[in-house]
Amino acid sequence: MFTVDRSPVTVRKAAASAPRNVRLSDERLVHMALSAARDAIDWDALRSEPAPESGNEWFFAPKSSKKRTRRSPGARVYTRQDHSFAVMAQTQIPCSLQELMSALKSTCTTQFVKMMYDDADVSARVVHTVPTDKRLYNDENNETIAFASDLFVKAVSFDGKKKNPLFRAANKDWCYLDFMQRVDAKTLRKTMLSIHPDSVVAGSVGDQIDDSNQVREVISGFLFQEADDGKSMHIAYSGEHFYEVSGSGASKWKRAMVNRTTKTRLLRLAESIDRVHLVVRRQRLGMQTLVDHINVSASNSGCIGCKRSFLLTRKRVCNLCGHYVCDKCSDMEDRELRSRRSCEAVVTSVRVCDKCVVRVDKCSFVNVALEEIEPAQIYPDPPERASMTTGAVLTDLLHETLVAAPESRKSAVLSVIKHLVQQDSPRSSSGSNPGIMLTPESSPTQHFDVLQSKLTDLPLPLEQCEVANTEERTYLIDHADDDEPEASPPHPIPGSEAKRLEIVRSSSLTSLVGGGVAELDIICSVISKELECMGAMVSISEADFFHVVATNIDALPAKMFPRNEGFCSRTIMGTKPMLVPHPEADIRFNYILPVKHLGISFYCGFPLFAEDYTVLGSLCCLGHESRKLTQSQFTVAKKLADTASRVLQYQVRQRQSSLRGK
Repeated sequence: MFTVDRSPVTVRKAAASAPRNVRLSDERLVHMALSAARDAIDWDALRSEPAPESGNEWFFAPKSSKKRTRRSPGARVYTRQDHSFAVMAQTQIPCSLQELMSALKSTCTTQFVKMMYDDADVSARVVHTVPTDKRLYNDENNETIAFASDLFVKAVSFDGKKKNPLFRAANKDWCYLDFMQRVDAKTLRKTMLSIHPDSVVAGSVGDQIDDSNQVREVISGFLFQEADDGKSMHIAYSGEHFYEVSGSGASKWKRAMVNRTTKTRLLRLAESIDRVHLVVRRQRLGMQTLVDHINVSASNSGCIGCKRSFLLTRKRVCNLCGHYVCDKCSDMEDRELRSRRSCEAVVTSVRVCDKCVVRVDKCSFVNVALEEIEPAQIYPDPPERASMTTGAVLTDLLHETLVAAPESRKSAVLSVIKHLVQQDSPRSSSGSNPGIMLTPESSPTQHFDVLQSKLTDLPLPLEQCEVANTEERTYLIDHADDDEPEASPPHPIPGSEAKRLEIVRSSSLTSLVGGGVAELDIICSVISKELECMGAMVSISEADFFHVVATNIDALPAKMFPRNEGFCSRTIMGTKPMLVPHPEADIRFNYILPVKHLGISFYCGFPLFAEDYTVLGSLCCLGHESRKLTQSQFTVAKKLADTASRVLQYQVRQRQSSLRGK
């Protein structure tokens, strides 16, 4: 069911418990909405350009003086006047219907209305919600309301000059039915029908509705139709106002003002389809992690876009890629995020260069829900999981792994247990890895008893479940060369790169490719079960490539990939885990091989450390569906990552010792 701002369960509860603010019954409201959507709007005419009719010609309307950004797609607006004033508008924007529906979920908020009207003095609210999911309503033509529909009574108030009685008639409020219909997989309709203020209980929406000052006799409709390729959207609008002509004197003057103002409102609403892409883009930008421009500085001497020197033009900073850019090659854009403490949208303005806009538009946002437009975060555990210790969870996971493992791999499972229980114990001087209270003769049962008794800690508190780059990132995003715009951009370089490469080279860690360390394969299997992912891998990064030294992903096409084609190149930029709920919607990852060819839609990676805490590579989980990571899952995954680091450190010591012996 398609909803606005709230989940279906919340909508049903709110409709059932809130006091009723409208006098009309839900059955009557549904009948009005169905009749208007069926009879008052010619939806077929909105699928193509308007054509002159006999004595009823459409005229192209010039745009209003309201500011449009240079990135606006350019809507075509037409008007027609006879016994009524009618307006039609059409445009094309590059997005899918699913993404557009996410943007339209905020149509009841004042922020969305301000965006659509481009007016700071407009406000809106939901007066009443009709629970359409009950399937109880039929109109006189036996037409049942569609299941994938939403019906609201809403109020919009234009407050700009309301205190001045001279302009009171020009500041019309609007109470209307808002009916959304999902016609089919590629078509959405939105019908807006003005209703008489007497239908609304007096005082139900405070000062937002003035019964004596209402827009009336208005019917509007939006048609949203996705193209066959799913990459673009045809948007059309139709609005009609039936003139008030009776009366004389002051009343006649007031009606003339009302008609004129209503015409202006309809024209503004028609032009608003030119602004739908701004709502879509601000949510797309909300999925991106901005650069920490205070602690990270660019070095380009010319504009990242046009390459012009900054000697004669003002230097700006793109908040997305972090490079310097000129005014001509950048623009201010709205960016929307969901507040972590409430469901309200927080909209800010950021400067974005043209190159970043192109890259953002190439991302896929089909599977991004409105509530997911927020910084990556770890979520609280459900009550039944919050009291389980890390040892209990790992015991269950490793016992299941031991039972399923072939005889040749069972010793590797027990070795992982030894590494887990000795993580907080000093290493023996011999450099080996004996288990605490465990010997080679210890039974599997003894291993699990020790594991559960030693790891008695509860999940980490939420404030300690830190992930990298949630609000800002500490590196620039480079762009591909203009000669090869489709090529993968260069990867960032960490500050400890030289030291890291020396450890990898001196210990020949990349020679572990091909399952050289069974314990790492076991860890991959266990962590992918805990995070409910497709699989996991351990990767080591060289200068230009990263090597998969362990994995449980059978479909992995190779064991070595270009470094700029992997998640690992970003994970090793810091010491905190990196969580990417939707890599296909992130300009850092939407182009890489795992996303494009394996359909990866979830990533969680933990840096792996040498003994001196130099980052060598990563342990990561990959999934075909996005998911929420809880604090207990994060705690278990972090423990497994620490164990993988210990295994690598042991391999480094063994190999460096072997080389010295030669």
